[in-house]
Formats: sequence, C-alpha cells, structure tokens
Amino acid sequence: MARALAARRLDGAQGALRRYSASRGAHAPEAGRVADPLHFAEKLAALAAVGEGSLTGAAAQARVGALLADPAAEVRAEAARAARRFATSFAEELFARLDREDEPEVRARLCEALGAVVEAGDLAGAEDPEYEPRPELGEPRREVYERAKAVLLDAARGQGPERAAALEALAVLPWLAPVREGVDALLQGTPDERRQGLRCVARSGDRRWSAAVVAALDADDDVLAGLAAEAAGRMGAAEAAPGLVRLLHDEGRPRRLRAAAIAALGRLGAAVAAPALLELAEAPEVDGALREAARAALAESTPPPSPFEPLQEHNA
Repeated sequence: MARALAARRLDGAQGALRRYSASRGAHAPEAGRVADPLHFAEKLAALAAVGEGSLTGAAAQARVGALLADPAAEVRAEAARAARRFATSFAEELFARLDREDEPEVRARLCEALGAVVEAGDLAGAEDPEYEPRPELGEPRREVYERAKAVLLDAARGQGPERAAALEALAVLPWLAPVREGVDALLQGTPDERRQGLRCVARSGDRRWSAAVVAALDADDDVLAGLAAEAAGRMGAAEAAPGLVRLLHDEGRPRRLRAAAIAALGRLGAAVAAPALLELAEAPEVDGALREAARAALAESTPPPSPFEPLQEHNA
C-alpha cells in the first residue's frame, strides 16, 4: 500500500516536471534556478500528495501556502494547481499571491484556482439575492465569490496564458458580456486561441457557441476536433451529430479522437445517437476498442427502463 502511494506521488511529480519542460520548450532551467534537483522533486511529490487527496485540511493548506512562495516558478505553479482542491477556504491567500506574482504561467494557474471559487459559488446560487452559503460544503461567501469574479474579469482583459485561464474559469458564467466577447474573440483567433476558446466552450456547455463547435469538428487539427467533440457532448448539441459521425468513421483520425466522438455522440441521447452507435457496435471490421466504446456510449444514451412501466401497461 505504502509502495503504491509512493509510486502515485512519484507519477504526480514526474507529470509536473513533464508539463513544465514542455511549456518551456524542454529547455533546461537557468543556472541557479533549482539548486537541488532532488529537493525540487520532493516539493513536487509533496504537492502531488495534496492533489490526490492523501494530505488534507490545515496541513495541506500550510504546505501549499509555503510552496506558493517557492523560488522556482514550476513549484509555485504546481502549488496553485493543488490549491484548487480547497480554493474556497484558501481564497484570501490566492488573491494575495496573484497580487505579488509576476510569472505568467503561475498567474494562469492561480486564475484556474480562483475559477474553482467562482464555479462553487455559481453552483450554490451565489447570484441569488437570498444566497446563504454553506461553508461546510465548500460554498464561498458572497463577497469572496464577487471578488474572485472581479479579479478574473480583470485578468481576462490581459494577454497570454493568464487571459485564457481567466476566460476558461469564467466560462461557467456565459451571460457576462466580457466572457461572451472574450470567448468569441478566441474562437476567431489563431489555431492556439481557437483551442483555448473551445476549452472555454466545453467548460461552459452553453449552446450559444454550437455553430463554432460544429465547424471545428471538421478541422484538420486533431486537437481542435477533439475539443469540439467534447464541447458538443457537454452542450448536448444535436446539430453536431453528423460531424461526430464523420469523425468516428474517419479511419485517418487517431483512435482517441474517434473514441471522443463516440463518447460525445452518446451524450446527445438515443434518438440522435442510436443508429450510428448500433452500426459501429456491431461492425466486425471496426477496431475492438472502438466497438466497445460504441456499446458504452449506447448504454449511456439509453436511459434505463422506468420501474413504473409494467404498472402503466397493466393499468392501460
């Protein structure tokens, strides 16, 4: 058990190292940036323990708070990522750190953590004039919710990763004009910005962007098409069904993308999805993993029979 736990923490630390090597073009850190690589890895492993939930409560918050002030930007960013687990009760620290942080990637991760505060407030009904938060359920006080929203709206007016992270965090509030305008601008931008925009759309699930999602399903960019498939499933866009069917039958696409299209189709409901999923599930020439994915999606798209149906038939 202890060995398995240690292995998971090592995986978490290695994942963090890979993320930041990739984000920096796999360049080595500047001289003196990480004086002790082993100590650096131990910090990431400690944060992985928070992220997986094996360290909780005051001890987890103390560890994250200390590492948000670490000299290494990679550690600070991972600390901000871990803070999402308890962002509502940790919000004041997140506000203070964002005020002092200069590194764009770390600021982006702090915005993501504040997004957890906004999402919790939105789900709890923080926009309701009679809102009464339940802190024991992680619901933020109204003033904390409003401050997080204001901070993110300000960040969304910036540039780079911080702007994208802020818009994605705010995507759960698509009725806000700056959010709509920001996501619209991303969807009409560069390929990378379009990806960011589709991440926002997938988080939102709002049907106002269904036309952009349908168009992106036919993109040559597999990442873009995959994000569009996820967004289509989240918003339940029946008009995306033809594009999803094209994706799942496209043998030139990666298997994971075709599987994503299958899963998204299953979320559209049996009336829309059943014919294509049945055909795929029963096609012997189709890859076995994709057939299995089609069966799972078909099961998801078809609600279980009501226990009252026999009674209804009897009464009829």
